[in-house]
Amino acid sequence: MNLLTNKQLAIIGAGPTGLMLAVLLQRRGAAVTVYERDAGPETRIWGGTLDLHRNSGQRALEAAGLLQQFYQLARPTAERTAAPDGSILEDEPVEEATAYWRPEIDRPDLRRLLLSALAPGTVRWAHAFDSLDELPDGRLQLHFAGQPAQLADVVVGANGGRSKVRRYAGGAEPVYSGTVYVQGDLTDPAHHAPAYAALVGGGNLMVPGGQHLLVSHTKADGTLEMGLTFRVPETWMAERGIRGEEPATVRQLLRDTLADWAPVYQQAFAATQEWRVLPMYFVPLVPGRPVTQPITLVGDAAHLMPPFAGVGVNIGLLDALHLAEALGSTQYPSLCTAIVAYERTMYAYAHHAQQMTARAERSIHGEQDETPGADRRAEHAAWNALLMGE
Repeated sequence: MNLLTNKQLAIIGAGPTGLMLAVLLQRRGAAVTVYERDAGPETRIWGGTLDLHRNSGQRALEAAGLLQQFYQLARPTAERTAAPDGSILEDEPVEEATAYWRPEIDRPDLRRLLLSALAPGTVRWAHAFDSLDELPDGRLQLHFAGQPAQLADVVVGANGGRSKVRRYAGGAEPVYSGTVYVQGDLTDPAHHAPAYAALVGGGNLMVPGGQHLLVSHTKADGTLEMGLTFRVPETWMAERGIRGEEPATVRQLLRDTLADWAPVYQQAFAATQEWRVLPMYFVPLVPGRPVTQPITLVGDAAHLMPPFAGVGVNIGLLDALHLAEALGSTQYPSLCTAIVAYERTMYAYAHHAQQMTARAERSIHGEQDETPGADRRAEHAAWNALLMGE
């Protein structure tokens, strides 16, 4: 008998990490329910494409028996770097030997893939988590907005950087990173912004411009997910009266901010109908917390980080893999000790990922990296060893 026998597990959040954890737990015979605030599986998911890495995210997919299906949906992507004047600086075509080291997949496609691997009824939609209580028998009672309370023996917060589960798991509050990310979707770019579509070239584009960085990712349907990132004080949005989703205001902001950039970029900004301005936050990790209840966190709920190192979702999927292994193990005397072991493992690689992300964030915005090249190579080797549990 293992720790999951006769236990009911509740996962709060049906993002990639929460769904992956549910798949892995069900493969171990666990009774698991996922509670998600979205109204249904086809609710629009904002965000760019996800590149899943062979040494992290793909390991979780393999453990879930989904790696080959992922390869059928994912796409290797060429990378291009251009200058603010519109000239091409560098092209990195797809190479056969490394094509599937970190292929990309759209968020809705990944959600559908993970949902297809779950037992019917596993996800309960329109369940926005509010709070929980511990009952006299040790079980946890979960409360949702406008929905009946539910019981669980184990609760896992997988509902993002603003997770309400965090206050029950000893987590820190989000901290502003100093950067905003302006995000938009340019549909049918060949028609609405043909010069920009040609510059992107059907892959991904990066345009470094001093203290600004413009990126574009090509989705499966040809839509270009665009993002501009730059450093501002946390009060910047309020001072400018920007509330987050005002396309006309954002387009004017882009015209003002990048007025000296080539017309090819101005064409793309004008043609993009939907924009969002997102302040970037991170959640500092708390090492070695005492675990007195079977409650823990995975993914952004545990260690939110900006996307500048491209590892966030991969770390979340790795969390799911390690937590499923710990809870399904027979070597721990209790659920709480299994969670302690998981959190110890998670802290090592997630803390490293946050440090890498912070360094990338500084470099992207023109702040000098003082780390010698040899030290960076050693750090990369140490990072891979951490991911592989070496």
